[in-house]
Amino acid sequence: AGAAGGAPGAAGGGADAPKVRTPSSKMKLDELFLHWLSLPDSQALVMKLLDDAREGRPLLGPESRGAAAGGASPSGGGAGSPLSPTSAQALLSLAMPPLSPAKCTSPPRSPSPHRRHSGRASAGAGGAPGARAPAPEQEIPQFYFPGGRKVTDEQRAEGRERARALFAAVGDGGLAVADFARVARELCGLPSFLGPLLFEYVTGKSVGDGSPQQLRDAAGQTVDMRALLDCFEAKMAHLDVHARAFELLRRGKPHVCNQDFLPVLNDLVARHPGLEFLSETPEFQERYAETVIHRIFYGVNRSDTGKMTLRELGKSDLLEAMAMADDEEDINRVVKYFSYEHFYVIYCRFWELDQDHDFLLDREDLMRYGNHALTYRIVDRIFAEAPRRFVSGHP
Repeated sequence: AGAAGGAPGAAGGGADAPKVRTPSSKMKLDELFLHWLSLPDSQALVMKLLDDAREGRPLLGPESRGAAAGGASPSGGGAGSPLSPTSAQALLSLAMPPLSPAKCTSPPRSPSPHRRHSGRASAGAGGAPGARAPAPEQEIPQFYFPGGRKVTDEQRAEGRERARALFAAVGDGGLAVADFARVARELCGLPSFLGPLLFEYVTGKSVGDGSPQQLRDAAGQTVDMRALLDCFEAKMAHLDVHARAFELLRRGKPHVCNQDFLPVLNDLVARHPGLEFLSETPEFQERYAETVIHRIFYGVNRSDTGKMTLRELGKSDLLEAMAMADDEEDINRVVKYFSYEHFYVIYCRFWELDQDHDFLLDREDLMRYGNHALTYRIVDRIFAEAPRRFVSGHP
C-alpha cells in the first residue's frame, strides 16, 4: 500500500516530464500520402490513370501530362515519358481483381493454332526481354495402325523376290502343303509349324486337326505363285507378325480356341527332331499336344475364357517360344510351353493322383496331392472353381 501511495507522490514531486517520441518515418510517409490522396487534383489524376490502364493507353505522370497538353516538357523534350513499370503494375493491381492461383500458373490445356501463332509473334516483336521462347513444335509419329501399316514398294518387291526363291526350289510344280513350312517362315516371318494353317488360309481347303491322314488328303492340291502373292499382299503384308499368326489361328472366327492349335501341335510332333521318339506311341503324341495346348492357354489367355484374343497373343511370348522351337533341336531347351520333360512331370503326377485312370480328378484324388498337403478348405475352394473354371465338361 505504501509503495502504491508513494509512487504518485514521487511522480508529482519535482521529477522531469517524459519526452514525447517522434513518429517513425513510415507513419509520416503514410500521413503525407493520405493527405495527398485527399486532394481533388490527386483524385482526378488517379482516376485518369485508372481509365488509361483499362483502355490500354500509356500511363503518363503529371509533368508529362502537362507537357503533352502544352506541346513541350519543362526540359525541352517532346512527348511525355511513361510511368515506371512498378507504378504501372501498382495501378493495374488496383484496377483489376487478382487472378486465382490456378489461372496464374496453369497454361491453357489445348490452345488453338491461331492462338499459338499470335503468342509467338507477340513474344518475338514486343515481348519482355529475357522471356523464355516457346519450345518448337515436335511432330509425334503415328504409333497405332488400326488397319495395319502401309506396304512400301520396297517391301512388296522383297516379298515377291522371296516368293520366286520358294518356287524356284520346287521346280515347275506348285507348292504343296508340305512346302508351306518354308513359306510360313521365309515369306511371312512366322514359325514353320503354322504351315498347315497357312495352306488352309491360302487355298480355303481345310486341314482339320492336322493329322497325317488329313494332310495326305490335302497333299493333292498345289498353289501357284500368283495365288500365293495375291493372298499375301492383299491380306497379310500390312499386318505385323502377331496379327498374321492370329489371322491363321482363328480360322475365320473372332477368337482362337483350344482346338485351333491342334494342327500346329500335330505338325510340331511330326517334324521336330527332338520328338521323333514319340512316333511309335501315338497315344503319348496326343497327350503331349493336349498338355502343351493347356499350358499355352494357361499362360496366354489371361481372361480365362478359353477364347484367346489378338491382344492376349500380342502381349505373350508364344511366338518367340515357337520360333525357338523351330531353331532348337533339343525340345527340352524350350522351357516355355513345349518342353517334353515338363510334360513328363505333369503327366506322371496326374497319373499318380488319378486312381481310376479316367483322366479326371475328383476331390479324393486331389486330397492326395503332396502327401495330403492340401486342406479340405483348399480343395473345396478349388472345386468351387474360384481360381479357375473347369473345362472338362464334367460336374
